[in-house]
This record gives sequence, structure tokens and C-alpha cells, in this order.
Amino acid sequence: MAEIRRRNVARSVDLNDSDFDMDDAVDDDRVLEPTFLFSPLSGFVLLLMWSSAIFMIGLYFNDKLPATDSDVLTKFDFKPDNVLQDLKVLSSFGPKVTGSPANEYEAVNFLRDRIFDIKSNGLPTNEISLDLQKVSGKFPLHIFSNTYVITYENIQNIVVKVGPKRMSNYSLLINCHFDSVPTSPGASDDGLNCAVMLEMIRVFSMSPKKLPHNIIFLFNGAEENPLIGSHGFITEHKWAHEIKAFINLESCGAGGREVLFQAGPNHPWLIKTYGEAAKYPSGVVTAEEIFQSGLIPSDTDFRIFRDFGHIPGLDFAHCKNGYVYHTKFDNIESIESPHGVIKHTGENILSLSKALLSSKEFINPSSYQAGKQVYFDLFGLVFINYSDDFGTSLNVITLFLSLLGISLTISMLSSGNIFEVIVKLLMALSSLMTFFIITVCYNLFIAFAIDLFGYSLSWYTNIGVLVLIYIIPSIFMMVINTIVVDKWIMGNIAFNAKIQLSCLSIQLLWTLFLFASIFLNVRSSFILMVIVLPCALWTLITAFGIRGNRKLWHALFILISSFSSAMICYYGITSLRLFIPITGRMGITKNPEFIISLLTSLLSVAAFSYVATLFVHVKKQWVVLKIMFALHLMSFLIVISPFGFPFSFETPQRIFVTHVNRQFFNSQLSTEYSDSLFWIQSMERRGWNLIPFLRKAQRLDDFCAKNGYCGLPWFSKVRESIGSTCIPSASHNVNDETKLEIISKELIGKEFHLEFKISGSDHMGLIITPLENVTLLGWNLPSQVTQTSNVVSFVQGLHNSSQTILLEASKNTPDSRIKVEVYSLYFHHDKHYSSDFHNFLKKFPKWSHISPALAVYKSYVF
Repeated sequence: MAEIRRRNVARSVDLNDSDFDMDDAVDDDRVLEPTFLFSPLSGFVLLLMWSSAIFMIGLYFNDKLPATDSDVLTKFDFKPDNVLQDLKVLSSFGPKVTGSPANEYEAVNFLRDRIFDIKSNGLPTNEISLDLQKVSGKFPLHIFSNTYVITYENIQNIVVKVGPKRMSNYSLLINCHFDSVPTSPGASDDGLNCAVMLEMIRVFSMSPKKLPHNIIFLFNGAEENPLIGSHGFITEHKWAHEIKAFINLESCGAGGREVLFQAGPNHPWLIKTYGEAAKYPSGVVTAEEIFQSGLIPSDTDFRIFRDFGHIPGLDFAHCKNGYVYHTKFDNIESIESPHGVIKHTGENILSLSKALLSSKEFINPSSYQAGKQVYFDLFGLVFINYSDDFGTSLNVITLFLSLLGISLTISMLSSGNIFEVIVKLLMALSSLMTFFIITVCYNLFIAFAIDLFGYSLSWYTNIGVLVLIYIIPSIFMMVINTIVVDKWIMGNIAFNAKIQLSCLSIQLLWTLFLFASIFLNVRSSFILMVIVLPCALWTLITAFGIRGNRKLWHALFILISSFSSAMICYYGITSLRLFIPITGRMGITKNPEFIISLLTSLLSVAAFSYVATLFVHVKKQWVVLKIMFALHLMSFLIVISPFGFPFSFETPQRIFVTHVNRQFFNSQLSTEYSDSLFWIQSMERRGWNLIPFLRKAQRLDDFCAKNGYCGLPWFSKVRESIGSTCIPSASHNVNDETKLEIISKELIGKEFHLEFKISGSDHMGLIITPLENVTLLGWNLPSQVTQTSNVVSFVQGLHNSSQTILLEASKNTPDSRIKVEVYSLYFHHDKHYSSDFHNFLKKFPKWSHISPALAVYKSYVF
């Protein structure tokens, strides 16, 4: 390329000379070839060592917890030992399902007695008041793209107010829940946070300093049903009107750092206060955007306080080891470094609560609504937050600096003729974009093929398999791109210019992505800013005249970009730790391979795109590629081998097994048909195919296509994503409390009025479906009726009672019918399990986590 080395220079140029000037390379009349620095083996080892170092940095800061060994604590300090002791007692009650004796009596009595004990031993500085709330209510809940009505009665919440002797009308709410799902002792979800709150009450009770305002601690007795305890409190409790802000404490795993993953909405002062107060900050706005997108099949009390209380707040959750979430393994033993976890959470929330009470915004938070915030922590050491508008400005400045640095470097390299340099840069960019697309498409194809042949989730237990399946191909493509740019696109130009143009093409790609994120107004674009900004500053510095050895220039460029790579790895580990366990409970309709392959592809390219340029210094680059390709081929053998089996005792497959007695009644209320069956539901892609005795079980697809809820006791409208099969059985012998009694039934012309009463267990369901020629007009529940299936969930705490339903419809013909399905679920009645059911449960392998239940289902037509 004659234009790039435009001027003839008589002297020779030594590329290895430490005084080498990059202009010499540009102006030299000769083609400058690289001096290779690495053999193929040393190049591969270098890549491996660099990758390992970046990974270890991300892993270290992900797992970093405060040390507790050297703490010398007084009675005024937060004591993790107290928390651990309370947690042991709470966990000892076993599963605490709403309505069960463990939840309604044992847990409630323990918490109440513990709070009375704290109050009696505290100082008189602050007032402690306790209220045992028993509450009933009803509300519509939109979740997982469906809406259903929740009705609850006699739910118990323990509410504690700690505040100054003089009355304050302003309160901060801190919420946990002490109930758990069936089979789970709920040590992390959410016993640990409740135990932390007990210790916070003790610390405030011993404090000689008066609180400026009140803190209300809500020990919520019914979160898992879902979200009814918080609704009962925020809509009915006498103290609810005082609350100005809230902190919600949750868990989707066992231990680790509590991560801030939702905030506001539109109250930046909350995030700023957290950033200033937290001793060990941990949070990222990306988690908020992902969670609120609906991709994660969970929800928290945050939405209840936000939507029904119209209160701003912060949502925290422990996310490590999500495999134990909602299983029998959610015990204290599963919490790694419990003292460190407790100290991290306790000291953060204690400092945060004090800071919120003292903030000027707390008394009138509505006056400080100011849009959304961008927030993230740097390796858990520093918490950065700024407004969305400032973030856009920062991204635009980064975009400008990057383009300026690229332009100046192009101008420097061109020595006056800029057109062909730009062409080479754009060709390199096109190559990079092509290989980026090939990377994503190839990994998605592999994901499709693995799933097609029935081997999905091979990385579920052995996460290292991801490296061979998806990460190595991503790096492989980036290395090929480096070779293509070096050998074919750049051609016979100075080697130093090759390096710089190759690096600039990568910087330009991420700059374009940053531009797109600005246009889309994505707050997570800070990640792209972190990728672009360090290299943009370096190109600017070098473009303004700082010269150096080309090895040193390239080495410093890679070193500077390594900060971005470490940040990507830090957030990448957090993301994979969250998403991989979730793929074991996201249903059969979603291919988890697509999600994980796309995530790992993006993370790998982001982390390795810059370092891949080092391969211009490696001899026989194809040898390294052959090694990488061979390792990738090995992954397919691993996928089909026992090592690729997705589940283990510690990372179990989730299966719900319900022993159902069913009765179908005609319009004269006579039994037309009855049966009993074992109903098996799988929560993940491979479903029952891994269990031989279930492979030939009866599928429900055809029946469900004609009967929206399959004639089964679905407790929520998520049936589309859960795999179901059934096996005929003998009936169980649970006491049948499920009844439907007609109070009145009247047809006047086309108008049909039906009033009936239902009763049953502490967890009931009702499904009302209009059949042909029927239009539902209304009912006495807080949502609009639909012309499809209308689902109602009934949850009862202390005492079971009946529910009365009023229904109005229009029947176009006298023979038009409405189907009414009623069912009871028994989650804590294992003493009523039949011997057949016990024997059936024993058939499941040890790597399956079984959630058993009994049910009674009755279907009517009117």
C-alpha cells in the first residue's frame, strides 16, 4: 500500500529497537514483517494464563465477603452469631407453608417471643411496639403474562415499630418473609433476612442514640403464595400510611452478597443514599432491567409496595447457589461462609436504614422524584451511580472521545492520504462484525443441535463444560478475525500500522454498539462505556504525540483493555450464577441452550476481542487454532457422556408430584366420572425423559388442548411452560373438605345469575370458563372477567372458611354452559399419603428433588 508508506526513507528501521517511532513504520518504504514473540505453545499458554487471571479476578471479587474472625464486638454492635442462632431455630421448624402449624404457630410464636425478649432487655432510648396482624383481602395479580385473582384470609404478619419516644409520623419499612415453599426449610429464602432483622431490632434497642424517625420491621407470613402478606400489610395495617420508603430483603439462592437489583421507581435519592451508606456495595442496573423484563420467573414484595402502596424502595437478594432455591437443600449447611454473609447483609442494611432516616428526602420523598438512575459497583469496592440523563451525556462524551481518538490515529497513520487508511479500517471492522455474527450464529446452531438431540443442560452441574461448548468457539472466531485482518485485509503495510488499525477496528465496533445503546436509551449501556472509554483515552494519548516501542504500545493497549475484560468477567460470573440455576426451573417451552449460548457468546467476545490481537505475535497461528478446535470437538463427547449429565444430588432436577382425586359432575350435579392419578410436572427442558419409568406415562397435551386447565389443580396460570404427565393410581385418603354449594341459580331470558359457596383446604383454586354461546358479564371479585378461563387462588392462614362467589352471564341458548372447577391442595399433609404414593415417590432417582402434594379436584357445569 504505497500511500501509507508514502515517503522514501533511506535509513533502516529496527522494530525491536526500544526507541522505535511509529512514524518510522508508517513512512518506511519496505514492508515491515512482525518479529514473532511466541511459539504456538507459549501463545496458547499465554491466552490460557491471561484468561485464568481475568477469571480469577472476577471470581475473587464475586465471592469476597467481610472477614469476621478478628471482630471484637460489644452489646451495641451487630453480632452475626446472634443471627445464626436465630436462623437455626427458624430453620428447625422445617417447611413453613402458609396455613401449616409450622408457619402459623411455631414460627409466629418464636418470632413474637424473641421480639418480646429483645424489648425487655433493651434500653429505654427508643420505643418498641409489636403488633400481630391477622388480615384478609383480595386483589388481581398480573404475573408471567397472565392475570389471576388472589383471595386470602387470616394471614399473619408480625409487625414491629422501633422509633423515638416522641411520636414521629414518618417510617421506613424493612420487609422479610418467614414462610417457605413446601419441602424447603427456607434458611436463605428468607429466614436469614428475618434473623438479620431480629438482630437489627436488638441493636436499635441497645442504642443510646434516639432514632430520628421510625423503622417498621415487617415479618411477613405469606410471601410464597404469592405476595399476599405484603399486600395485607400495605393495604390494611394501621401503620402503613406512615411509610415513606422501604427495603425489601429476598433470596433466590443460598448466601453470597445481597445484590441491589431493583430501585425506585424514579427516586434516585434512594440509590445515592445506598451508595454513600453501604460498607460493602453490590448492585447493578442491568439486573433491574433483566428482572423487570419478565425473563426471570420470579417476583418479590417490591411490586406490592410499589403498585399498591405507591412507595419507593430498594430490593435486595442473595443470589449465590441458586440450585437450592425452593428445595429441601435451602438449609444453613448450604450457605457458604454464613458469618461473612450475615455481616455483609447486616452491616449494609443497618447503615443504610440509619442513612435513609437521616436523609433530607425521607420526610417528603415525592418531592425528589427525578427519573431513573444508572448504578453499578466496581468489584464490590466502589458504588457508582448517576442519573439516566447524565449517563446519556457520559456515553455521548465517550462516543466522541473514541471517534476523535480513532480519527486522529487514522490521520497520523495516513501521513496525508487518509482515504485508503479509512478503507482498511472499515474492511477490518466489516471482518470483525462478520465474525461476531458468525460466532453468535454458530453458537446458536450448536445450542439448537444439542437441544434437538436431547442433550440440553449438559453444563447445568459442570459449568466448565460451557468453556468448551460456547466460549472456546467465540475466542476461536476472534482469533481467526485477527489472522484474516493481519494476513489478507491489511496486506503489505507497516506492521505497527496493522496492529493499530486492528485494535481501532475493535474499538470502533464497541463504539458503534455504544451509539446504538444511546439511541435505545438502555441504562445498561454503561457496560459498553466501560469497554470503550479506557481504550479511547489511550488512543487519544498516543495520537497526541506520545511515541513508543510498538510492542510496548500494543502491550499497554491490551493491559488497559484488561480492566474492561475484568469488569465483563465480574458481571459475567454474577450473570451465569443467576441464570444457570434458573434454567432448571424455566419450563419446557424455553430452550435454555439459546439463552446460555447467547449470553456466553456476548460475554466472551466482550472480554476477549482486544486480547485476541495478541495472536499477530504468535508463530504458526493455525496450530493454536487446531488446539482450540480439538478442545471444542471434545465438548460434544462430554455432552453425551455421564460428565454431561445435567443433575446431581447438590444440583437436583425439580419435579412436582401431586396425588389427585378427581370428580366430574353433570348439570344435575351427579357424578359422571371419577378417577385418581399421580400428576407429574417437570420444571425444565429435559423433563421426564431422564426418568425411564415416566417415558411411557400418559401425556396431557391433547386433553389440555380441549380443556384449558387439563382437568387438573393448577395453582397459577403458568401451565403453558410446565411439562405434565400422569399415571393412573388408587385414590388417597385425605379428608375431603372440598365442597361447592349452590345458594341460588336463576335464568331470566338470556341473563344467568349464579351464587355458590366453596370450601376446602388452606390452598384452594377456582377456575370459571364460559363454554360455547356464553358471555361472562361480571362477578364479585376485584378484576374484570374474561371470556377465557378466569382463575382464582384462595389462601388461608389460621382458620379455613368458605368463599361466596356471585357470577353473572349471558346465555344465548338454554343449553349453554359455564364450567366451574374447584380444587384443594394439601401441601403439609404427608401423614395422609397412601402407601402407593409413598412407593411411587421412592422410584425417583436421588438427583431429583420432589415436591409432593395431595389434591382434590371437582368439575361442574351450570
